[in-house]
Amino acid sequence: LVQDPAYPFVGPDQSTIYYHHIVPHLSWTIDYLMADAELLSDGRIEFPSLRENGYAFFDGKVFGHAPGKIFDENDCWLWLQRGAIVVSNPQINTLTAYNDKKFLAILTNQDTRAQTAGIYLSRQALGIDPKTLKSVTMRSLDGARQVALNEGMAELKFKPRELLVVEVEDAEIEIAAHRAPAEPAPGNIPTEVETKIGEITVKAAAIAVAPGPWDAFIWCTAGDGQAKSVTFETNVDGTWKSQADNDYPFEFSIPIASSEIPLQFRLHWESPSGEKFRTGDLMIGAARPSRATSRSVKK
Repeated sequence: LVQDPAYPFVGPDQSTIYYHHIVPHLSWTIDYLMADAELLSDGRIEFPSLRENGYAFFDGKVFGHAPGKIFDENDCWLWLQRGAIVVSNPQINTLTAYNDKKFLAILTNQDTRAQTAGIYLSRQALGIDPKTLKSVTMRSLDGARQVALNEGMAELKFKPRELLVVEVEDAEIEIAAHRAPAEPAPGNIPTEVETKIGEITVKAAAIAVAPGPWDAFIWCTAGDGQAKSVTFETNVDGTWKSQADNDYPFEFSIPIASSEIPLQFRLHWESPSGEKFRTGDLMIGAARPSRATSRSVKK
């Protein structure tokens, strides 16, 4: 049954699919890929990890919170971007990473026999046109050498259970979560707001990964027995707009185009007994960056 292509969609015949098991299984897969890369590189590939204290034997290592090392390249961030490099042979496992100089693809032969695989680099993901590249660096335990590219493609030969690292110079990869933004300049508009009406608390927070666009997240603690619905009114450009949430939890998220733009908002709701409540007009905004430039997050 589990070999049926429809199994992921149909599920077991006497049980059910536990969708919350997908994430720990993905964590196990990444844990294996990292362990295999460290083993086959004799420890020259190494990334910091945290322990996942799961339940029902879901216990393993979690990666990606800090940069690691790939041979002589330091400050490498794992970057699991689908399609950044396409590998033609399913016997070759792939892990991708980058630093401020290079894109790096860690390729491991899972077979005890020699394998050949074609690779293709993605222009969209890497920010460069692979067709303009004449060659890439291929690194292994035997050393480094140049491999010629033809229209962004190359053919690689793997020894049994061999690891190869493909290095691409000048890739333009910018992941906001891998940068520590400059300290925000002080401002008069708060990034967090909290007010209480009766027994119900209303909270708001500005969420911004990097300077520029941000999101306002507003929620209140009203339960099903305290509010029939909650109406959220916002004013960004001088016009008040409203939206209602009829189900618990009562929460709202609104994208804002720039950290220069604050959000004015208010909430009102009616209790099951008909009593009406309303907050005053509130204001929230994202912290504005100072003139200092962003810096890379370090271990």
